[in-house]
Amino acid sequence: AYSLPESFLLLEKVSEPTETANTPKNASNAVTAHTHEHDEFFRSYQNKFTEADRDEIEAGYRRITNEYANDILNNGYNETLRKEYEGKMEVEFSGTYAKFYEKNLEEVADALAEALETVDIADLDLSEEELAEATRRYKERVEAFSKTFADGIEKLDGETLEAKQLKADSHVKRVVVTESEHTRIVSELNGWEKAEKDFPVRVYKTWKALPTACKECLDIDGTTIDVTALFIKNPTNEIYEVQGGGLHPNCQCICVYEMEAEEVMQA
Repeated sequence: AYSLPESFLLLEKVSEPTETANTPKNASNAVTAHTHEHDEFFRSYQNKFTEADRDEIEAGYRRITNEYANDILNNGYNETLRKEYEGKMEVEFSGTYAKFYEKNLEEVADALAEALETVDIADLDLSEEELAEATRRYKERVEAFSKTFADGIEKLDGETLEAKQLKADSHVKRVVVTESEHTRIVSELNGWEKAEKDFPVRVYKTWKALPTACKECLDIDGTTIDVTALFIKNPTNEIYEVQGGGLHPNCQCICVYEMEAEEVMQA
C-alpha cells in the first residue's frame, strides 16, 4: 500500500460490489425501529475519539517510523533494521489497541443499556487471547508494507541528507495517518462486533465521508450495513478489508454505529 505515489489521494477504479445479502443499503432505508434524532444519534453512537486521542496514537507511530526512515537514509536498508521496525510497531499497536478498545466500551455499554436495559459489560472485556489475535493480524499488516516503505525511502533523491529527510516526511506522514486510523478503527469496530456476537442485538454501521474525501468514500457516504459486512467487496492492496473508516491509505473517514435489540427487530 505504501509504494503508491506521494500525490495519492484517491483510487482511480474500484470493482463494483457483488449483490449479496450484505449488499450496502442506503441510510434512508435503514431499520426504523429504535430510531434517534440526528444530533442524538451522533452524540450516542459516534465514539468519543478526540483530537488528543489521535495525537497520542500518531506520536508513537511517528517516532518509530521517523527512526526507521532516518536509519535507512543514514546507514542503508537491511533486514535486521526492517525486523526491528516491525517489532516496534507491533508493540506500539498492542498497547494502543488495548487502551482504546477499553475506552470504546463506554460507547458500546451505553448502546447496550439502551437496547437491552440491563447488561453486564464485563462480558465485552478484552481477553488476552483476543489481544494476541489482534496483534498477530497487525504484525502481518506491518510485514506487508515495511519493505515497500523502505524501498521508497531508499529511492529518494537529493544532494544532501537534509534534502532527502524533507522528502521522506510525506512518506512517514502517510504511514502515521494510515496506521493511526487503522488502530482507531479496529479498536472500536471489534468492540461493536463482539457486542453483536455475544448479546441479542444487531449492530449497524453507517459510512460518514469527510467533505474532502475521495470519490470512492463519497460514493458510499450514508450507506448503512451490518457491522460485520464490507462496504466494498473484493479488497485490494489499496482497499483495505477492515472497513470501519480507513478505506485506503490516508483515509480519515469514519463510521457511526446503531444498535437494536433482536426482539425489536422481530416485532
